[in-house]
Amino acid sequence: MVKEIKRDYYLEQLIKREGNGLIKIVTGIRRCGKSYLLRTLFKNHLLEHGVDEKHIIEMAFDLFDNIDYRDPKHFYPWAKEQIQDDEKYYFLLDEVQLLDEFVSVLNGLADKKNCDVFVTGSNAKFLSRDIATEFGGRGDEVHMYPLSFSEFMSCYDGNKYDGWNEYITYGGIPLVVLAETDEQKMNLLDNLFQETYISDIVKRNKIRNVGEMESLLDVLASTIGALTNPNKLQKTFKSVNNSKITATTITKYIEYLEDDFLNVIYNELRMRGFHIDVGNLTVVEKSKDAKPVNGYIYSVNLFGYVDSNAFIIRIYWTLFVSLTITGIVKILMVYFKFEKGKKAVTSISVGLSIIAVLFLAMAREPYATTVTF
Repeated sequence: MVKEIKRDYYLEQLIKREGNGLIKIVTGIRRCGKSYLLRTLFKNHLLEHGVDEKHIIEMAFDLFDNIDYRDPKHFYPWAKEQIQDDEKYYFLLDEVQLLDEFVSVLNGLADKKNCDVFVTGSNAKFLSRDIATEFGGRGDEVHMYPLSFSEFMSCYDGNKYDGWNEYITYGGIPLVVLAETDEQKMNLLDNLFQETYISDIVKRNKIRNVGEMESLLDVLASTIGALTNPNKLQKTFKSVNNSKITATTITKYIEYLEDDFLNVIYNELRMRGFHIDVGNLTVVEKSKDAKPVNGYIYSVNLFGYVDSNAFIIRIYWTLFVSLTITGIVKILMVYFKFEKGKKAVTSISVGLSIIAVLFLAMAREPYATTVTF
């Protein structure tokens, strides 16, 4: 029996949008659970609340049985035939990007007073920022992500510690989460990345040199939290791969990644080390081991930490303020695109990180030392 994964947050988003007169568009990367949300969870909600099953019209355009309905001249007449009375009808349309002229067709359905239209979309057509304007103001987007940790635990049999280890190793793609063995999980992830996500970007943007795109992804992933830019990436490609790729091409590739929701990598990269400073700052502010008091351990942070002398407290505050200032400076330099001085700021950041590790170790704060290191 397939385990049920709870997606309560996204289900609630669809429920809130019932009857708003707009086309409800569930977007997100492939295999994140859009079809399950719409055609299982939301459909069950409608049935449980008294909606006649005959008033729930479903169509999965990715199935071979429905291939003829990808032609709007077949689908639209069929859809109108399903409307037999003045009661409300719910259209649940899956992988609607496969329907030719889908914008016009969906706008036509949504224009009928007793039709409530819900659709899902994947691949390059829907995994882009232009979906917001695709429906001419008549679309209402619900963007869906893979499983959060709480959603992951709703279908995980073990304890939360084992669950966390598996979650950070394999992620939250439902299909991968439900796989039985580690080998199956790894094979599924590799297939999704190579055959689905990268394939969509390549097709959408007509990229000829796929190897360069894949190499850029590897480099971006490995430099998260480090200071870099397209010019530096170009030099890396030239020295390591003897590649002639230009900074302009790299910039375009990065924009393609942003546009297709692989921008998590690049958004992390754009912070260029700020996350490290935030992590260290958080450790200084919150993560120190508390001391037992009357048999109990209380949570303490920088502002309430008094089990030390004044000199140690001053150092704590110095680290706190220094890391805060460094992080703010980095954000401003990235935002205003200042190149000059970035190396110096990065060096200061690394130096502060080393000092924080050494000081917390000498102050006998083992947990904080480990996390900061």
